[in-house]
Amino acid sequence: MAVEVRLAGPLSLVLVLCCVLVTASPSYHGGGKGHKQCVRPEECCRHPRLSRAFTLCCRDHGCCPLTCSHTTPVPIQVEPEECQVGWECCRFRKLTQEYNDCCQRHGCCPSCELVSPGCCYNGEVYGYGVVVEEEEEACVQLVCGARTSPTPPFLTASLVVTRREGEDCEDATDPVCGDTCLPDSCVDETLLARWEGERWQEGKCRQCRCEGGLVRCELDPTISCSPPPQPHCRPVPGPSCCPEYNCSRGCVDPHGVFREDGSEWTSPTAPCFPYYCEAGIITKRKKECEDVTSPPSPQECVQYTPPGECCPKWNCSCVDPHGVLREDGSEWASPVAPCFPYYCEAGIITKRQKECEELTSPQGCVQYTPPGECCPKWNCSGCVDPHGVFRENGSEWTSPTAPCFPYYCEAGIITKRQKECENVTSPPSPQECVQYTPPGECCPKWNCSCVDPHGVLREDGSEWASPVAPCFPYYCEAGIITKRQKECEELTSRQGCVQYTPPGECCPKWNCSGCVDPHGVFREDGSEWTSPTAPCFPYYCEAGIITKRQKECEDVTSPPSPQECVQYTPPGECCPKWNCSCVDPHGVLREDGSEWASPVAPCFPYYCEAGIITKRQKECEELTSRQGCVQYTPPGECCPKWNCSGCVDPHGVFREDGSEWTSPTAPCFPYYCEAGIITKRQKECEDVTSPPSPQECVQYTPPGECCPKWNCSCVDPHGVLREDGSEWASPVAPCFPYYCEAGIITKRQKECEELTSRQGCVQYTPPGECCPKWNCSGCVDPHGVFREDGSEWTSPTAPCFPYYCEAGIITKRQKECEDVTSPPSPQECVQYTPPGECCPKWNCSCVDPHGVLREDGSEWASPVAPCFPYYCEAGIITKRQKECEELTSRQGCVQYTPPGECCPKWNCSGCVDPHGVFREDGSEWTSPTAPCFPYYCEAGIITKRQKECEDVTSPPSPQECVQYTPPGECCPKWNCSCVDPHGVLREDGSEWASPVAPCFPYYCEAGIITKRQKECEELTSPPSLQGCDQYTPPGECCPKWNCTVCVDILGEFHDEGSHWVSSVPCHVNICEDGSVVERRVDCPTIPPRPRPNCFQDTPDGECCPRWNCSGCVDSDGMFRPRGEVWQTSECINHECRNTGIHTTKEDCKLPTQPHPNCHLTKQPYSCCPAWNCSTVGCIDSEGKIHEEGSTWPASTQCFTLICKNAKINTVRVACEDLARPQLSQGCHQVTKVGECCPSWLCRKCVDEDGVTHEVGDVWLPDPCTRLQCKKDGEVRKSRRVCPQAPSDPTCTQTFLRGECCPKWICTSVGPSTISSANLGSCVDQEGQERRVGEEWSQPGESCQVYHCERGGFVFSFNKCPPSFLRTMLRM
Repeated sequence: MAVEVRLAGPLSLVLVLCCVLVTASPSYHGGGKGHKQCVRPEECCRHPRLSRAFTLCCRDHGCCPLTCSHTTPVPIQVEPEECQVGWECCRFRKLTQEYNDCCQRHGCCPSCELVSPGCCYNGEVYGYGVVVEEEEEACVQLVCGARTSPTPPFLTASLVVTRREGEDCEDATDPVCGDTCLPDSCVDETLLARWEGERWQEGKCRQCRCEGGLVRCELDPTISCSPPPQPHCRPVPGPSCCPEYNCSRGCVDPHGVFREDGSEWTSPTAPCFPYYCEAGIITKRKKECEDVTSPPSPQECVQYTPPGECCPKWNCSCVDPHGVLREDGSEWASPVAPCFPYYCEAGIITKRQKECEELTSPQGCVQYTPPGECCPKWNCSGCVDPHGVFRENGSEWTSPTAPCFPYYCEAGIITKRQKECENVTSPPSPQECVQYTPPGECCPKWNCSCVDPHGVLREDGSEWASPVAPCFPYYCEAGIITKRQKECEELTSRQGCVQYTPPGECCPKWNCSGCVDPHGVFREDGSEWTSPTAPCFPYYCEAGIITKRQKECEDVTSPPSPQECVQYTPPGECCPKWNCSCVDPHGVLREDGSEWASPVAPCFPYYCEAGIITKRQKECEELTSRQGCVQYTPPGECCPKWNCSGCVDPHGVFREDGSEWTSPTAPCFPYYCEAGIITKRQKECEDVTSPPSPQECVQYTPPGECCPKWNCSCVDPHGVLREDGSEWASPVAPCFPYYCEAGIITKRQKECEELTSRQGCVQYTPPGECCPKWNCSGCVDPHGVFREDGSEWTSPTAPCFPYYCEAGIITKRQKECEDVTSPPSPQECVQYTPPGECCPKWNCSCVDPHGVLREDGSEWASPVAPCFPYYCEAGIITKRQKECEELTSRQGCVQYTPPGECCPKWNCSGCVDPHGVFREDGSEWTSPTAPCFPYYCEAGIITKRQKECEDVTSPPSPQECVQYTPPGECCPKWNCSCVDPHGVLREDGSEWASPVAPCFPYYCEAGIITKRQKECEELTSPPSLQGCDQYTPPGECCPKWNCTVCVDILGEFHDEGSHWVSSVPCHVNICEDGSVVERRVDCPTIPPRPRPNCFQDTPDGECCPRWNCSGCVDSDGMFRPRGEVWQTSECINHECRNTGIHTTKEDCKLPTQPHPNCHLTKQPYSCCPAWNCSTVGCIDSEGKIHEEGSTWPASTQCFTLICKNAKINTVRVACEDLARPQLSQGCHQVTKVGECCPSWLCRKCVDEDGVTHEVGDVWLPDPCTRLQCKKDGEVRKSRRVCPQAPSDPTCTQTFLRGECCPKWICTSVGPSTISSANLGSCVDQEGQERRVGEEWSQPGESCQVYHCERGGFVFSFNKCPPSFLRTMLRM
């Protein structure tokens, strides 16, 4: 079932519900004959209710008991037909608290196999309650909810549009897209989808409703709760419906977190401005830091501010020679030199000898130094073994070479006794267990491990689960794998906690301190995360509440090195960084501050510092002599080290203590370095006799390894090895990929997603891909070929007039050629124009000593010296040694050099014998001098084994047979040949006949001659009996067909030996012995290029290429190569073809005269004239005339058309750089629907006094000024203009407190007061009264407009078009 939901505006989502209901499992019992009857359900009461055992018991009895009291229980049917009311429980995970409560509420548990697990969107399944997609600007989101229905399966998945909660959506009255994407549903706490306006009861205490896309719940009005005892008391959730009250003094911060009175806290983004709770009031003050201008050691210390803190600190730590950071004041020592510790003091590393206390000699004690320590100690209770290792009294240890004879330290004396092993003759599971003795141990054990379906070894008793089914773990028990459902503990309800299931786990947990984001992901309390599409607005989880704030970036305007550094913003991050990396001579990118060295010169490392590479000699510390240690330099390092614990093998290679290695010629006998001693033991291999797929897998032993493995890879028809599980496709059929599965290749059709329509975009399929895509920026040429935006291409017949794709429009311009009058080498170069190109080039080819023509820039080598190739450069031949890439090691491969090549390659399937001969994998061969010892090539390894001969002591016929060994063979044979009546020797097993009786041949079998009649096969009729006769050749017994003609697939006859063209290109059919044989046409070797203007060409109807030096001679006598295009006038084009010169003339079709004042003019680079309407203006595509200098909107949004010089120019609306509002908080740029340029959207404004105001707030800093916080973060300012003074000279001016304009007291008409301001109107600069809402302009200010607002305030704004448009109009 496919349901499509379209949302207009910014949230334009096309949703396709592609979920398929899960089919019922085999344990499901429907109606009909297979339905079980309900029999004695009360027997299930012996199990815990809703446990796994309880569920299995209910299935066995056909129903479950309703209650488990002493009364007769009423059964509960678990079938879906009988538990329709419980289908809504399927939206919860089984065995969770919500699922159990739902079943208990309905009195039954449904079978949920037929219910969809969630909503399918873009090929992925989202669980109930999960946010599928959200639109931040529109403040809406797409959520998967569950809806109940009256028909089976009674519960369906539904994608609904709900309101998105967040600080940025609190002030929004309607989504920005209008009524087209208003939320129409909600998803409640039980994951059910509710319609807008729907009401329901939630629990016993609350009534909820769906309003504006949000669930709003309130206390049931029928429940009466007592008021708080005191006004400052805060309600907190209690065990009943009514809240309890916390009357302790404190504050509640803006995030709803309660703070104790007197507490202090900070915001993660502003640690220098802590908050204080004092007497219930929250205040904010700047933190004062101590003066740290003088560091302890200015040369070595760096000042920094720890994350989340406000005050700077000094970092005087050290970095040791191994790159380890050491804290200031710390002490450490090298394991090989514990008596010379290092000290970090104010950023400087010093080394001093450690002083040991003098030990007084106690009686009966032995002095020893523990490993890794410097000072000796007294051992008065233990033992010291022959290797000088201290052993505790009562300890036990063994030698690696004799694990059955342990040593014991008892009262300072070392004894040695044989170890006794337990009797393990009876394994737990004889069929699945193998007895073995672990390396380094004495007593045998049973290995009862398992191998899972993925080939992973699982220990006996281990437990594991699949990531997609964590509730059904596997168990390995005595070599047998079982699968059981996991039982989860019942979670008791916790107030203020949220139940969630961690990814990859089965059982739910309580989250009482973190948050669960809209995507259902659990976040730790105090954690921070960002959305991939909005890295500058991180989310914070604080006390269970998710907040979103804008990230502040440090000022990085000044780079460390302006010449070498580039500023960039890493993907997924918000703040810009400086990239001061370097590129070494090998083209490898090196990070700023990094250090590296060449493997051949480790003592001269390179350093990348602010984009500059430097090279310095490395200084090594002087090693003091150590007794019993060997000095060595590790490979790839510069400085020597002491080896006091490992081994040095016979090849001089240092081996770490406890390490293991093998010889390339004996991988089954590894060496071990133990306490400075090298031992050698045989390796034990696991049993791999049973392959995953016996028909398709091959057992092999990788080179350099001892134990065999299974290779279940595939080999495609082209001989390419494909790994098991890999996928690939043919370039000519990308929609039908191949799959390698357990050694078998399958081919399936690829499914493509359906593309929704996009305005202004073109659908195309990229080369080598299967599924189409949308092209919203390029062009499609007249041949239907997609061209990238900014690309350039030419027509084969007109290479000098390339096409350009610019902003979706194709234009054509003449190509300009560089001046090539001066060749690189005048003596050796010839100028020519390559076919299909426009500009001439120099042909500086070479002729080698053998007379072969070599192209300029080509490379070739002699077969006897492939490592010294020749190069043709500007007509000169040079010879240089070829450099081969270093081959990285490949397991299971052998390195070899193919004949005629220089550089070695990897051979991963065959062998190369000592004579350099390549042998196929699985082949066998012998030396002529030792036939009894054949060689075998197996998985790249050559082995030599003695050949076993069968027992031939008893001949088939002792009287007639003689034993002998054939030359070049190993095993003896019996010669039981016969002598026929004519005295001819016949080999044993041979057959012969008399020429006069070919149907009765003789047989020699173990020295005895027998004669039997020969049986002939029945001849099948040939394809056509025409020209065929049945005959018996002389000396033979059985007849044959003699067909002197052949019949092809079209039914035509051909004589013996004749040839005719095949339907397959470049093939020919031959009639041989009455059969049609198809052979490919052999092409002769093409000779060297005769002239530079010749090119290889295969004529139509032929198969073999040849040099085409033909051309044409034009009317001026000039030679033209085949394919060249030229013009004799702007309207006539000529092309040199095989048939001669092809001439085309462009036909001009002029439109009707658009205006009487338009006249025809000649156009540059064009054959046809065009109408010139410059005296009139411009004519658009619809035939409308626009005056010179006029502008009008283009059909494409964000573009403007301008008539300039009688031409229509398209100009994109340029957006002015928006400076971030200085007095604002939480601003981000948004582009509104129907607009082209972004604007600022802010949550708050900050005035000049540092006071924060919400968007929409209005305040008066003084009586004459009104300020308002706008959404763009700007503070809008309006001024009140006072009227002019009255003309009456008896009037005096009086200012009243709190008012802007003065009052006038005039005595000429008696004591009266004239108010100078009417709050219902405004006064302009001339003293004229203006009504509220009226707009006017002052003389000389054509662009400035004044607007009268309520309260007598005047606001001014600029009405003229942007500066860029005014500039375009003047051009």
